[in-house]
Amino acid sequence: MNKTQFCAAALLVSLLAHGPAAAKSKLDAARDLLVSGKYPAAEKAFRKLGATGRAGLAQVLLETGRYEKAARVGKQARGKQRAAALASAAWALHELGRTQQAIALLKPLAKRRKAFVARITLAQLYHRTGQQALAKSIFDGFYDDYGNGKIDKKSAAQLTYVAIACRYTDNFRDASDTFGDAVKADGRFFLASLHWAEISLEKYEAGYAEKHYNRVLKVNPNHAEALVGMANTILTQSNNVRKAERMLERALKTNPNSIDARVVQAQILADNEQHREAEALLAKALKKNPKHLRALTVLAASHFLRDDNAGFRKLQRQIFAINKRYSAFYRLVMMLARRHHRYAETIKLGKEALKRNPEDYYSMAAMGTNYLRLGDDKKGVEWLKKSWAGDKYNVRAYNLLNLFDDVISKHYVFVRTKHFRLRVHKDEAKVIKRLVEPVLERAYGVYVKKYKFRPKHPITVEFFQDPSHYAVRTIGLPGLSALGVCFGPVITTTSPLLGRFNWGQVLWHELNHVFTIQITRSRVPRWLTEGLADLEPTLINSWWKRENDFDIYKALRSGRLHGLASMNSAFTRARSLHDMVVAYYQGSLMAAYLVKRWGMNKMLAALKAYGRGQTTAQILPRITGLSLAELDKQFRQHELSRLSFYNKNWYVDIGAYRDLPKYREAAQKRPKDGKAQAAYALSLRMHGKIRAAKAAAAAAQQLLPNDPLVLYVAAQMPELKPREREALLAKILKRGIDSYQVRLALGRAALARKDLKTAAKHLDRAKVLDPERGHPYYLLARAYQNAKRDVDAIRELKKLAALQQQSFGPIARLVVMLSKRNDWAGVRKYGAKAYYINPGSASLHTYLAKAFMQKAPRLALSRAKWHLDTALMTKPQKKSIVAELHVALAELYLLKHDKRRARQHFNKAKAADPDLPELSKLQSRL
Repeated sequence: MNKTQFCAAALLVSLLAHGPAAAKSKLDAARDLLVSGKYPAAEKAFRKLGATGRAGLAQVLLETGRYEKAARVGKQARGKQRAAALASAAWALHELGRTQQAIALLKPLAKRRKAFVARITLAQLYHRTGQQALAKSIFDGFYDDYGNGKIDKKSAAQLTYVAIACRYTDNFRDASDTFGDAVKADGRFFLASLHWAEISLEKYEAGYAEKHYNRVLKVNPNHAEALVGMANTILTQSNNVRKAERMLERALKTNPNSIDARVVQAQILADNEQHREAEALLAKALKKNPKHLRALTVLAASHFLRDDNAGFRKLQRQIFAINKRYSAFYRLVMMLARRHHRYAETIKLGKEALKRNPEDYYSMAAMGTNYLRLGDDKKGVEWLKKSWAGDKYNVRAYNLLNLFDDVISKHYVFVRTKHFRLRVHKDEAKVIKRLVEPVLERAYGVYVKKYKFRPKHPITVEFFQDPSHYAVRTIGLPGLSALGVCFGPVITTTSPLLGRFNWGQVLWHELNHVFTIQITRSRVPRWLTEGLADLEPTLINSWWKRENDFDIYKALRSGRLHGLASMNSAFTRARSLHDMVVAYYQGSLMAAYLVKRWGMNKMLAALKAYGRGQTTAQILPRITGLSLAELDKQFRQHELSRLSFYNKNWYVDIGAYRDLPKYREAAQKRPKDGKAQAAYALSLRMHGKIRAAKAAAAAAQQLLPNDPLVLYVAAQMPELKPREREALLAKILKRGIDSYQVRLALGRAALARKDLKTAAKHLDRAKVLDPERGHPYYLLARAYQNAKRDVDAIRELKKLAALQQQSFGPIARLVVMLSKRNDWAGVRKYGAKAYYINPGSASLHTYLAKAFMQKAPRLALSRAKWHLDTALMTKPQKKSIVAELHVALAELYLLKHDKRRARQHFNKAKAADPDLPELSKLQSRL
C-alpha cells in the first residue's frame, strides 16, 4: 500500500490556534481550498500569506508532487508552524529517496513532546528504513502520552498519531478504534481515513477501505494518495483494471510525480504479463527515487515472473540493503506469483520471508492458503493457525479456518475414483460420485491421449453444497461469480445438485486447466489456457459452445478485438461479466484457429515452450512462421469471412456509447451534426440522464429525421407510446435496412398488443439475421404456448435448447411437453441436455426413466433404472415425487417380469403417498 504521508488537514491544526483574526480568517480560507483539493487556488492563497503560509504552501507542493520545492519551503518555516512544515519537508525528501536527510531534519524535534506531528513522522521514517527499535521507542511514547492524559481526546490530529503508533506496533484493534474516534472528531482530517483504509485493505476488508477512501474523495476528489489507494482497493475487490486505471489517471493529474501511482500501473502490467512495459515504467519512476521500496519490489516481481532469478535476487538484495525488515517485499511478490498459479514457488518465498522475520503473519497465511490450493490440507490449516495465533484480524485466514474447522471437517468427506479425489458433502457423496465420475474419467482419458501428458495424481475436485463455502474455499471471502476455479492440482466448484450451471461443461473446462497449467509449469498465458479450456468441451458436445459470435463481429468491425500481444488484456480489462465471457470465447476461437491450421502437435510444442519460460512473442512466430502482427491479421480475416453473414444486419453497438464525456464533447463541437447528437443522446440514456437524453434525441431528429441511428435512438426514449416507438422503428426498415435489434423490438411490441402473426414475422426474421441469439425463440415459444399452439412452441424450444447451455427452465418445459405427446426419443435427447444443468431434478430423472422404458427406438431398462435410483439418491422432499419414483420402479420391474420387486416398490410408493392416483392402476397389475 501507499506510505500514507502527512496531509493537509493535519498540517494546519497548529496554524489555526494562534495569530490575528484577519490572518486566521485568510489562513482558514486557504486551508479550506487545500482540503477541498483546489490546489492552484490554495497555492496562491498561501503565497499571499507570506511566512504565515509557508507550512500550507509546503503541503500544497508536496501533494502536487513538487518535492524539491516542498522541502525547501518547509525548511524555511519558523515559529509554531515549524514542526508541521518540517514534517512536510521530510516526506518530500523521502519521496526523493533522501530519507536519511529527512530523518536528520526531524531528529532535533524528537524530544519535544508537543511536536506530535514531527515525532510521528520521524517514527514512520525509522520504520521505513528498518530501524524498528528507534521507531518503537517513539511509538511507545505516544502510548505513554495517551495514558498520561497528554493527548487531547478531542483532537483528530493527536488521536490519529496515537492510532498510527498502535498500527505500527501491531495493535490493530486499538488502531482501528482510535482512527474511528479521530474521524468522529473531524472527518476532514484525512490522515485518519487514509491509515484506516490501509489497515482495512491489509486485513482483506476492502469494503471498509473503499468507505474510508470515499470519505476523503468526497471532500477532495483530487487527493492523489486517496485515488491511488482506491485503485488498489478496486483491484483487490474486483480486479476492475479499467476502473482502477481511471483512478490512477486522476491521481497523476494532481501529482504527475506520484511514484505510488506508477507502481500500481506497473503492477497491472506485470500481472498482465506485459513485463517489458512494466519494467520500463518502473525504471523511469526509479530515476526520481531509486530507493522507492514498492517500485523496486514490483520490478523484482516482474523479474521473478519471467524467470529471471538473477535479476530478482539482485533487486532483493538492493531492497533489503535499504530496509532489512521490509516484509512487504515477500507479500507483494507472493501475491503476484499466486495470481499466476505459482503456488509452490509462493510457498518457498514464504519460507524465505519467515527466515527474515519469524513473525511475518501475512506470509504464514499466504503459505497456508497456497498449501490448500495444492491440496495439502494438513499443512495449509497448520500454517493458517500459526498466522491466526499472531494476527487475529486477517479476515481470509479467519474465514478459511472456520470453513475447515466447522464445515469441512464435520460435513465433508473424500471419495476416490481412479484418477480423482472428490471432496463432497456427506449427504451428497453417493450421488455426486455417481454423476461426475464417468464425466471426469472420460475427460481425463481424452486429455491424456490428446496432450500426451499425465498430471500428478490424484487430482482433487471439491464440490460445495453452499456457494458461500465454495467462495471462501477458493478466495477466502464470500461472493464469487466464477462457476469453477482450477489451482493446478485442485479444482473447486459448487455441487451439481444446485442446478446453477452446466456442470459437465465446467468440469471439462477446469480439468483442461489442470493439463495446461502443469504442462507449462504454470507459465501458460491466460488467453491460451482459457481458450483451450473453452474450446475442448465444445469438441465433445457442440451445444456447449458460447453464443458470442456477434460480439466478436462487433469487436472486429470496431477495431476493439484484442491482438495476440494484448490478449490477456481482454480478461484483465473486461468492463463487465459479459466482456469477460467474450474474452473466453475469443481465446477459444484463437486456440481453435491455431490448432486447425497448424495442428495439435504444434500446440503441444507451444505449451512446452511456455514451460521453458519462453513468451508468446517468441513461440508463435516460430511454430507458425508468421509474425504476431501477420498472425493477427490473418486471424481477423478468417473471422470476418466466417461471420460475413452478419454484414446484412444493421446494428447499434450499445456498448460503444459508454464514454459519456467523449460523446458530450463531440455533440458540443458539432451542434449541427445529427449523428453526433444522437450518439450523445444514447450515451445519456445509458447513464440514466433521461431528460437530457430526450432533448439531445429531439435535436437529432430535427437535424436528420430519417437517419437510422437517429430513429433508433429516438425509439429508445422512455415515455413514448408503444405505437410511436413502433412507427420510429418501422421507418428504419422502410429505408431498406434490416436489423436484428429492430426486428426484436418490433416483435416484442407486436406481442404486447397480442398480434402474434406480426410478431412471428419480425422474430422469424430476427433469427435469420442473428441465428445465435435466443430471445426470438424464447418469446415465440412462450407466445405459442399461451396460444395453445404446442407444436409451434416445441419447435421454438428445441432451437432454444441448442443455444442455451446454462438455462434449465426452457429445456425442462420442452421435456414435459414432449412427454405429453409421447415423443420419448425427444425426451431422451433434450432430457440429456437438461441433465447437465440440473441433475438434482427428480422430475427430470423420472421423465428420462419413462423415456428409456419405451420402445423408442428400443428399451433401455438399465438406463431407466439408473435415472430412477439417482433421483431417489437426491432425496426429494415432496412425498408425491418419492411415490412417483417408486411407481416408476415398480412398472420397470413389471417390464422385467419381476413382480416381487415391483410389489416392494408399490408398497414404498403407498407408504410415501397413499393418495397417489397411479397406485390403483398399478395395484390391479400386481
